[in-house]
Amino acid sequence: MLRAMNHELDSGGLSSRDQAAADSAALCRLNYRPDVSPAEIAQAHRDWARRHAAPLYPTRPNGRTADPERPADAPLRVGYVSGDLRRHPVALFVEPILRCHDRAQIQPLCYDSGGERDDLNDHLRSLVPDWRDAAAWSDQQLFERILADRIGILVDLAGHTPRNRLLVFARRAAPVQVTAIGYVATTGLETMDYRLTDLVCDPPETQGDNHYSETLWRLGPGFNCYAPPRGLPDPGPAPCLGGTGVTFGSLNNLDKISDQVLDIWASILRALPSARLIMKTKGLGEPAIRERLLARFAAGGIETGRLELLDWSATLAEHFEIYRRIDIALDPFPYNGTTTTCESLIMGVPMIALRGDRHAARVSASILARLGLEGLSAPDAPGYIGRALGLASRPDAIAKLRQGLRRRVVTSPLCDAAGYTRSLDAAYREMWETHQQAAAA
Repeated sequence: MLRAMNHELDSGGLSSRDQAAADSAALCRLNYRPDVSPAEIAQAHRDWARRHAAPLYPTRPNGRTADPERPADAPLRVGYVSGDLRRHPVALFVEPILRCHDRAQIQPLCYDSGGERDDLNDHLRSLVPDWRDAAAWSDQQLFERILADRIGILVDLAGHTPRNRLLVFARRAAPVQVTAIGYVATTGLETMDYRLTDLVCDPPETQGDNHYSETLWRLGPGFNCYAPPRGLPDPGPAPCLGGTGVTFGSLNNLDKISDQVLDIWASILRALPSARLIMKTKGLGEPAIRERLLARFAAGGIETGRLELLDWSATLAEHFEIYRRIDIALDPFPYNGTTTTCESLIMGVPMIALRGDRHAARVSASILARLGLEGLSAPDAPGYIGRALGLASRPDAIAKLRQGLRRRVVTSPLCDAAGYTRSLDAAYREMWETHQQAAAA
C-alpha cells in the first residue's frame, strides 16, 4: 500500500516546488479513501516531508528566545499564513479569531498567499492592519519577510491543500510553528511544533497522537469556531410536516461521497419507501457523474424519482435555500463535512454522523458534541443507519429540532468567538512560554 502511495507522490518532470505541490495534492486525496489507514496516511505525509521539506530544515535553530526590542509586556506577534483568506470555508473559521484576539496579548498579522480580493477578504483586512500580500512572493521571500516581522508564532491554515506554504515552515520561519483549521491530517514536518485539535477529534485514549509529526494541542472549546454568514434565510418548517415523507440531504463535496457511503444511504432509503434524498454540489450537472450516481443507487434498489441531484449554486442565498427543503442531513465518511455540518445545523437541519478512526472522520462528532447532540453521531455504520431511521420515524422530533437548532448553534461553544479566542490566546502564550523555557535551559 505504501509503495503504491509513494509512486503516486512522485510523478516526475516538474520543478521541485511544483513537484511538492503535486505531491501535496496526492496527500489530500488520501484523506478521502476509506481503504487507507490513519497510520498509512501519516507515513505518506512523513515521506513527503522527507522528500521535499527535510533539505530545507535549518542546520541550527534560528528561532529567537526573545526580541530585545520588545518590552516584556508587549503583545506576542502571531502570523497567519493562508491562500484562503477570501470567500472560502477556511475564512469562516478564521474571522472570529482575527476579530476577537485580545490585542493587549496578541498582535495578529496575515500573510495572504491567495491573491484574490472579495468582500470577505476586505473584511478580514479591516480586522488586521498588518496585512501582507504574499501571493507573488517566493518561499524564500516570504521566509525573509516573516523573519523581518519578528513573528513569535507562525500559524499554517492550509496543511497540504492548494496554495500552501509549507516549505516556508520547513525553513523554520518562526520560533513556534502551529498548524490549524485548514487540513485534517498531519503536515509531516519536523519543524511544525503543534497542531490544534480537541478531545473529540483526537481523543488521547486512541493513541492517535502517533499519527502526527506535531504535538497535539487540544483546545477546550473545540478545534474551531464558526462565524455564520449574515443574512441567512429563516429555516422554515420541517418539510416532512407536509405529509410527503422525510427528505434527507447532503451538500458535501463529491470526493467525500464514496461508494460505501452511497450504499449506506441507499439502505436508509430502502427502509423508508416514502423518503427522498437531495444531493447538491459542484459537478452534479455533469451527465457522466449523474449517471454514475443514479446507476449506483439503482443497483441498491432506489429509483431515480426519489433522488434530486443539484449542481453548484450561483449565489450563497440559493445555496442556503436548499437546506429549507431538507429534514435530515447525512454526513459522509471517512471525511466528514465541516462547513456543511455547520450550515446544516444553523439552518435547523439535524445531521447524522459516523465517528471514525481519524480526525477527518470525527469532525462532525466534535461539532455535534458542542451542541449537546452527541446522540446524532454513531460509532459504526449500523448505528449510523439506526440513528437516521430512528429520527426519520419521529416527525415531531425533527420539527422540534428545526425550531430550536439555530438558537442552539449561535449560543453554543461552536459560535462563541470571544470564549474560543480567549482559549486560543492562552494557548499561544503557553506555547511561547514553553519555547522560552526550553531555549533558556
